[in-house]
Amino acid sequence: MRISSAKAVEQKAYDTDSRNQLDKTTSIIQSVLTENHQKLLNDAIYGVGECQKQIRNVIKDIIRHEKLDVPDMSIDEIAWGVYKFIIGYDVIHDLLLDTEITEICVNGPYQITYKKNGIRYFAKDIKFTDLSHLEKITERILLTCHSEANEGSPMVDNAWLPDRSRVVINKSSIVPSHGITLNIRRFRDKNFSLEELEKIGTLKKAERSKSRNSLNKEYEEIISILSEEHSYRQLDFIRDVVRAGATIIVSGGTHTGKTTLIRTLASIFQDLIPDENGPGDPESGLRIITIENGPELQLVKYYPGLEVVEMLERDTKYNPIGVEDIYPQVMRMDPDVILVGEIRFPVEAMYTLRAMRSGHANTMASIHTYDAESCCQELRTKVQAISNVSDKVINTEIVTAVDIIIQLGIVDRKIEITQVAELDLDPECNIVIKDIFKRDSDGKMIFNPISKKLAYRLIAKGRKNAGDVKRWLV
Repeated sequence: MRISSAKAVEQKAYDTDSRNQLDKTTSIIQSVLTENHQKLLNDAIYGVGECQKQIRNVIKDIIRHEKLDVPDMSIDEIAWGVYKFIIGYDVIHDLLLDTEITEICVNGPYQITYKKNGIRYFAKDIKFTDLSHLEKITERILLTCHSEANEGSPMVDNAWLPDRSRVVINKSSIVPSHGITLNIRRFRDKNFSLEELEKIGTLKKAERSKSRNSLNKEYEEIISILSEEHSYRQLDFIRDVVRAGATIIVSGGTHTGKTTLIRTLASIFQDLIPDENGPGDPESGLRIITIENGPELQLVKYYPGLEVVEMLERDTKYNPIGVEDIYPQVMRMDPDVILVGEIRFPVEAMYTLRAMRSGHANTMASIHTYDAESCCQELRTKVQAISNVSDKVINTEIVTAVDIIIQLGIVDRKIEITQVAELDLDPECNIVIKDIFKRDSDGKMIFNPISKKLAYRLIAKGRKNAGDVKRWLV
C-alpha cells in the first residue's frame, strides 16, 4: 500500500483496557467493511486513487452508526487506530509518516527502534501485541511488496514498498530469539541543491593550507593575495570537478547521505546542456545510465530535463539479473555517464573501475567505508576476491580510474563532507592519499591545492568548462 499523506494523529500508548476495546472495535468495523465495502477495502490496501481517504470516512461513519467507543479516545483517534490496523502497518504506521525517520527496525514484537537525523531511538511506547500480530503486519508488507517469506525461504532482502522504502525481513528459523525481524529503510523524498547542502552544513568552507606547495617566500606572497579573492568552498570545488568530468567515489557509513549526494551531483549535469537546447535536441547534454540494486537515485523523477536510463538489478530466486549482466548491456547503450548506486560486492567494484577507466567521464558510485584509505583498501579487496591480480596492478587500476574520493561522516550529529581526496602512487605502487579538504587537529576545514597531474587529467577530458579546475591549483 502507499503511505497516506494525511497527517497522522499523534502516536499514543494505550493501556490494556483501551487496547482491548480498540481491538474489539476494529473487529466490528472490519466485519462491516468486509461485508459491505470489500472492493473499497482492497483498493485502499493497494493505495488506489482516493480510496484510502474514502475508507477513513467510511470508518468514521461506522463508528457513529454503531455507537462504538474506546475510553479516552476521540472518533478521529479511534478511526485512525482502526485504519492503521486494517489498511496500514498498525503500530509502526506513524513512524512511516515521519519524513525525518530514515530507518525503522523491528526486533520481534516487543522492541522497535528508529533512526532520526542520524540518531537511533527506542520507540518505548510502540510495540506489537504478540508475534501473531507482527506476523499479520509482516504479511501485509510482503503482499504490498509482491514478495514472500516462509520456512523454506525465510529471508527477504530486496523488497520495496510503493513509496520506495526498502524492506528486509527475516523469519523464524534464522532469528529464533525474535520470531521475525523487520527493517524498513526510508530514502529522503527530497532533492537538494549544492547550495542547500552547504546551508545545512554538509558542504564546508575551508582555509588554505600553509604547507602544501610552499616553494618560497615570493610564492607565498602571491598565494596570500590570491587567497583573499579565492573562496575555498567545497561547493565550488565539487561543481568545478564534476563539470570537468571527474570520476568520483562517494564513501561513508550508514545513513550519511551517500545516495543523496550522488543525486545532487547529478544536478550539475544540467549545467552542461546548452541554453538554447533541450531534451531531444542534437546537443541536449549527456546520456546517463544508472545501475542500481533498488530505485534509490530516481534521476528520471528529479531531473526530467536530462537523458537518463535507469537499470535495476533483479534479485530473485529465478533468473536473477546482476551488475555482471547489466554492465555489458549498458556498454552497448552508448552511455556518456555511468552511475553505480552502491558498490556492495566484488563484481560491482570491478565493473565500476572498468567503467571509470573506459573513458566514461563522471562515472560515480558509493561505497560503505569510513575514509579515503579504507575506501581504496575495500576496492582492492573486492576486486582481488574475483580476480587474481597483485596489489601493484590493482592499485594502479584504482589510481588511474578514480579522480576524487568524497568522504561523508556525521560530526556533531550533522552529516558533512569530512574529506575530499585525490590519489597517487609512490615508486613501489602503493596508493598515496592526497587530501584536498580535511579537518586539521584543531577541527578547522583545510584546503590543499590539487596536483597538476589531476588538473591536467581533468582538462584532458575536453569538457567545455574543464579549465575552471586550474584555479584549485593555488
